[in-house]
Amino acid sequence: MPLSLDPKPNEETTDDAAAPPSISLPRRIDTRSVANLHADIRLARGAPLTVIADEVEMLGAQGAALFFSAAKSWAADGLHFEIKDPSETFVNDLSLLGLSIEDISAP
Repeated sequence: MPLSLDPKPNEETTDDAAAPPSISLPRRIDTRSVANLHADIRLARGAPLTVIADEVEMLGAQGAALFFSAAKSWAADGLHFEIKDPSETFVNDLSLLGLSIEDISAP
């Protein structure tokens, strides 16, 4: 499933401001998917970013490290980085790695 940095087609946007970019995560975030995910996240640098994690069935350590690093980078830039609607598995896998949603988010 390709990742998109554009708002979902069914999301409404206003004329005043476009919705911030979003990325919908694949079901498996493992060694194979992290390189592409990293590239997509790098493209979004410099703007608020929402990462939609509702369909994640497996989160590996490299994926968690990527989100941790991205959250710190966005925070350093003073920008919002949000993991939206994390699946139960996403939250559980983070916990097994000693992390929480708050650790991989930037206000």
